[in-house]
Amino acid sequence: MLTLRFKLRYGRAGRKNKKKIYINEKIRLGKKEFSLQSAILHHDDSVEAGHYTSIVKVEKQWWAVDDSRWKKITDIKKTLKNIQGGKENCSYIVQYKSL
Repeated sequence: MLTLRFKLRYGRAGRKNKKKIYINEKIRLGKKEFSLQSAILHHDDSVEAGHYTSIVKVEKQWWAVDDSRWKKITDIKKTLKNIQGGKENCSYIVQYKSL
């Protein structure tokens, strides 16, 4: 398992990092290939407040998890494009499994 954690804040004021983070369904590091298994997302303009959700791959099906609600994801590529960051949504932690 490969886990990547991205900083939510930067600078002395602790402002939220709003740079886009592109998450691919598969990545390659050297000769090893990895497949995305989950991502934890932060929703809010502030690092001092907000809400966390996640996307999780269970067997071959992707799910969006928000507290106790699970919603089936039908288009993971569209979902990944929508969570690239910006004002509110921001990837915080992503996990990949070695293939």
